[in-house]
Amino acid sequence: MPILQFHAERALAATLLPTKGKGSVELRDYLTVVWRRKWYVILAMLVAAGSAVTFSMRTTPLYQATSKVFAGPRSVGEDDV
Repeated sequence: MPILQFHAERALAATLLPTKGKGSVELRDYLTVVWRRKWYVILAMLVAAGSAVTFSMRTTPLYQATSKVFAGPRSVGEDDV
């Protein structure tokens, strides 16, 4: 990873994540960001679910079946009559 890109990513992370120490990012920091942006997460899930439902309702159902027919002489026993 180029040094310039590394510093740009660290600067972006510093503006988005509330850190308490010297550049250390903890799980709590990520959860705080997700909690603050919870409506974006909920909106993304609703859009994904709505898209899946719309796609499945608009597609033409495709049914397929297979069968085997056995034809030949059958022996009839006394128990069958």
